[in-house]
Amino acid sequence: MKEPCECERRIMSPVNLFGPETAKYHDEWIDSLKKLARKRAEAGKFPMEFIVSSPPVEPGGDQSSAGREQASGPTSQRTGAEAGGAKQLRQDEVDEKIAAAIMAKVKVLPRPVIVLIGGGGAAGKSVFAKRLREHLESPDGYRMNVQRLELDHYFYPVELIADRESDGKYDNPLNSDLLRAKKTLQILRGELQLPDGELLTVPVHDRDKHLRAEQSSRPREELRTAQIILVDGLYCLGPILCELGDIGIYIDASPRDRAKGRVWRDVNVRVGRDEEHVVGMLMGREVYHRMFVEPTQFVADYIIRRPPTGGELKVFYKDEVAECLAAACQKVGLEPERIDLLTKLFDELQKGKEAERAAQTEP
Repeated sequence: MKEPCECERRIMSPVNLFGPETAKYHDEWIDSLKKLARKRAEAGKFPMEFIVSSPPVEPGGDQSSAGREQASGPTSQRTGAEAGGAKQLRQDEVDEKIAAAIMAKVKVLPRPVIVLIGGGGAAGKSVFAKRLREHLESPDGYRMNVQRLELDHYFYPVELIADRESDGKYDNPLNSDLLRAKKTLQILRGELQLPDGELLTVPVHDRDKHLRAEQSSRPREELRTAQIILVDGLYCLGPILCELGDIGIYIDASPRDRAKGRVWRDVNVRVGRDEEHVVGMLMGREVYHRMFVEPTQFVADYIIRRPPTGGELKVFYKDEVAECLAAACQKVGLEPERIDLLTKLFDELQKGKEAERAAQTEP
């Protein structure tokens, strides 16, 4: 079996992994992603980028399946030209292109096709997964047996988290049982076998109380008979899980739109959360997003972006954003310089991707 990466070794080690230890884990996370991105580049694999052209909907507007995604706002801070040759398409065109790529895998794989859907909090991962499932299951379309696995259920219970008082604690990958999630995917891929008579189970996490539910795990044998499994969550494309997916999709959203979507969702959908509390956690969450989630887009097969909707969100993303991010980094025990390092990493990977594409188009 493949050797564990440094990220897995740190999870398996007995030291306290929270607070300042997050900085060490971040180094290993980025190193692992850079190796994976270079490996993909050497094989000629680069993310295909789509810019969705459908008009956005503000939070509180249409909350249908399509409307909720637009409220959450898969958006981008970059234009089509800056995104390195991204294709501008309607949402239904994007859905069909992704579905066709999945169906191509269904035809050649003797097991369930595993689709990993990553991206930031409130970027629209869940809504995209639901819409894609409807598209693949439609009696007028592909008529596939599709199941969904939410990575949120692999969060540790709050009593097991050392930094339980920190802002955005569940946006830190150390607070998710990613090794259990990895084992689940390995079983679904046929790389691990359960003992005779043992059922495949997944944890059950209560999002409102941040606790494992009374029924702490439940059987999910239907996953093993599915033709397609959609796995969505913050760290689906992280170094521990990304190589277990057959197709990886990153949902891109601007910081302001993710923040607006998160405030709307956490105040209106989830129990016991007031707006002041939710807004107060946004900066801590943004630090973890920039450290751990945003870099995963470089190992995706597809990146789905939408131009930012704009709009105001009080106390967030105004002129003092850099100062607020620095303060949030200090609060969670990290150096603010890490944000600058990540920006340089993005530039490095983007330039490499564009240079490779230019070389491929030369006569």
